[in-house]
Formats: sequence, structure tokens, C-alpha cells
Amino acid sequence: MTQRDLSQALGREHGMVARIELGERRVDMIEAFDLFEALGTVPEKETAELMTKFKDAK
Repeated sequence: MTQRDLSQALGREHGMVARIELGERRVDMIEAFDLFEALGTVPEKETAELMTKFKDAK
């Protein structure tokens, strides 16, 4: 999926997706949920995996 495809799926501007990918923009949990769905993943599963990684990083 390209940045343009993702931005269209999210209904957002292409620049927002580019800034996220470059690390210039953080994503809140609501946006993360939308991103996971747009990318065809299960938000609950992805969030659980992220929380495990955060715990392990301590």
C-alpha cells in the first residue's frame, strides 16, 4: 500500500501519512485504530502486541 492509498483509505491528506512515516508526527490511539484497520490488520491484536513491546522495553 502506498502513502497515497493509505491517505485515501483514511480520508486524510497525503502529507499527514508522510509525516507519520518520517517520524515528524505522532499518532494517538484513535488514529492508530484507524491506521490498523486501513492496513487490514486487527486493531486489538496490534495494540496488545504494542503494549507487550512497551513493557519489555522497560
